[in-house]
Amino acid sequence: MKSLDTALRVASLFKDVEEPLGVVEIAERLALNKSHVSRILASMRRAGLLVQNPRTRRYSVGVEAFAIGVRYINGNPLARAAVPVIRACSELTGHSVFISVRHDDCSRHILAVEGPHFEESQWRVGIRLALHATASGKVLLAFGPESAGGATLDAVALPRLTPRTITDRDALRETLSRVRAQGWAEARGETVVGLAACAVPVFGRGEALCAAFGVVAPAALLPETALRDTVAILHDHAQRLSLLLGARSYPVPD
Repeated sequence: MKSLDTALRVASLFKDVEEPLGVVEIAERLALNKSHVSRILASMRRAGLLVQNPRTRRYSVGVEAFAIGVRYINGNPLARAAVPVIRACSELTGHSVFISVRHDDCSRHILAVEGPHFEESQWRVGIRLALHATASGKVLLAFGPESAGGATLDAVALPRLTPRTITDRDALRETLSRVRAQGWAEARGETVVGLAACAVPVFGRGEALCAAFGVVAPAALLPETALRDTVAILHDHAQRLSLLLGARSYPVPD
């Protein structure tokens, strides 16, 4: 089991990196023996989970790992139901639209439709996003099962990503209370300067939170004056998606 745990630690490194990784870099990051890392990488390469550049000898994600990810999307009722809904929402808003879920201490977009003003930086499908500095993360914190208590929030790291990032825990609690009261969250330049997003919750059976549903755009194209109309569109589509997922009602303020 220890060898399997080590291999999983190596594989997990590839989730949130943009560039290929080499043996030495992986060994240093995980404090592992280089020969051990080399054997693990070779096994993953033979399985098709990783590919190795013959010139640089560095590794990146392989097609078999991609196939596993596709099976997650194809087998996920939320993702299947959301595809036509987010397409329709993108057409109405003119913005990029995403579906995000919480995984441990981060938010990850599992599905997205690119709008005409696609902003690549820090929002692509699968990328790790801070809970405290994104519209999706605030929704997931505010409406999640632990939202009534402070234990989970106390465990969330609050690094400063831009000058606008909320790093004070009491200020974040106030923000989340406002998100619950109004039924939506906003992030404006908190993760990436010049980028704005707003998001609303999606519920399933028993009105349990399933995901965050939102739009992202250059801040100049999503001004404060446009938020009311954008949020209304998001709520309409999130309600439709929630009913498809088994919710009996959409429990957010009108």
